[in-house]
Amino acid sequence: MPDYLRDFREVVSRGSGSQLKRDRLLKKIAKFERTCRRMGADVNRYPQSKLIEALCSDGHGDYRDLMFQFCVARLARGDFSDWSGWEYRNEWALGSYSPEVPNRRWRLEPVQSIAILGEQGIGDEVMFGSCIPDVMARVPKVVFECDPRLVEPFKRSLRIDCKAREDITNRGDPVIRYLTRKREEEVFIPVGDLPRLFRKAREHFPGKPFLRPLPEMVEKWAHLRGRVGLCWRGRTGQFDPRELGVENPICLQYDHWPFETEGMTVPDCDLRNDVEDILGICANLDKVVTVPQTVVHLAGSVGTKVEVILPPVGSSRVEDQFRWRYTKPKMFWYSDVSVR
Repeated sequence: MPDYLRDFREVVSRGSGSQLKRDRLLKKIAKFERTCRRMGADVNRYPQSKLIEALCSDGHGDYRDLMFQFCVARLARGDFSDWSGWEYRNEWALGSYSPEVPNRRWRLEPVQSIAILGEQGIGDEVMFGSCIPDVMARVPKVVFECDPRLVEPFKRSLRIDCKAREDITNRGDPVIRYLTRKREEEVFIPVGDLPRLFRKAREHFPGKPFLRPLPEMVEKWAHLRGRVGLCWRGRTGQFDPRELGVENPICLQYDHWPFETEGMTVPDCDLRNDVEDILGICANLDKVVTVPQTVVHLAGSVGTKVEVILPPVGSSRVEDQFRWRYTKPKMFWYSDVSVR
């Protein structure tokens, strides 16, 4: 029987929030385990909602936050059978269940058209977007509302209608206005909810390249063919690229400093926004070595070999967080992405 509470403790200890808050929750989990042992109960057989209710019974702890963290614990273990708690991943996702949303949420019933709403960052949209072919097999008309930088790559690669997300193009508008806009499509679903429908076991991850770089971009960056790309800093931490000993590497770090890129080739493009260039570069590289960040998903989506380095806790401008996507030794979303 898997020890889900062990994974839960790991998620809590490396998660967000103050150290005091994390320590208090860890003590509560330990007390709960001791109580269950005295009663002869197996905590791993508890329904997740009942277990979280018990942890919150003293009036401390946020039910939604703990439900999500417990979901992350399962996903980190590689157990994709139950995504309960995933709906609490952020306020946007929770808002998509509001009765004010005029379109009906899709639940796999037969329909003629669907609007898939992009969410979170560009890397998440690419990763969750790998589930869109599963939707295309069931729904004749698919419209994907995504980051403006991804409109053309997804439209070209999947041959679907793509639109720029209005919550990005109209930054001053409240997010709820984006969610509650009446859409022409029959139903809707956030792109982040597709895995809970189509990725319930490891064998449900096809891991195939699904984005096609522009041929002219592949040709433009053909002089980089066979080399190694480096990206060493992200929200989860950083490493020193010089420690890898890579000969003549390609810089893929969008916020690099001049002193960091000595001995590197820096592509003459915007490494934050020129997605078509980045896809063309990655398609030519022998491999990419990077911390967890957007380039993992862009390179992985075109089939480039990627080695993900999990940086030490507290090694960057923000504290490292537990990332369920990057479970060792393999990242199931892509064909050739390993984690070390």
